[in-house]
Amino acid sequence: LMMLGQDVQVGDYVLIHAGFAISRLDEEEALETLSIMRECLKLSGPT
Repeated sequence: LMMLGQDVQVGDYVLIHAGFAISRLDEEEALETLSIMRECLKLSGPT
């Protein structure tokens, strides 16, 4: 989280890439991102 360059608290939403927090998201943006990712997983079919 030190690489993020922002203060982060427990309960904040962060975007993780390759094990690093790269961005902090507000709740609305985080929930929309999760919704999009879930839809992509549905479209990709069973694993």
